Amino acid sequence: MKHLEIKTIETNGVKVIVKIDYDKGEISLVDKQSVQANEIRFVGKQWVFSNRTIDFMDGWINIFEAMTEAVKVAKKELRDFQKTKETEMVGILNKAMDLVDKESKKLGKKYK
Repeated sequence: MKHLEIKTIETNGVKVIVKIDYDKGEISLVDKQSVQANEIRFVGKQWVFSNRTIDFMDGWINIFEAMTEAVKVAKKELRDFQKTKETEMVGILNKAMDLVDKESKKLGKKYK
């Protein structure tokens, strides 16, 4: 069962790292941060879009498109996961109700 997934999604040459926390139902755009030689931590992405000339605007558009695509992919995967979990839970509840019904019928026959 999935709990946490970190994946890189590339659009228009721009790589966006997405963290999907399936347990919390949360999506984050993150950056890699090396803590030590053998440890990598992912922290919330700090995008800075200010004080740039017009020459940067096409790059910004590419970044926005890449972010949009990454969010769409992550949203679909989280939504699909949640639907699957919901379907599994309904199945478990139906089985439990069937067992309760069977046991109730057995008890009812014993005490008539």
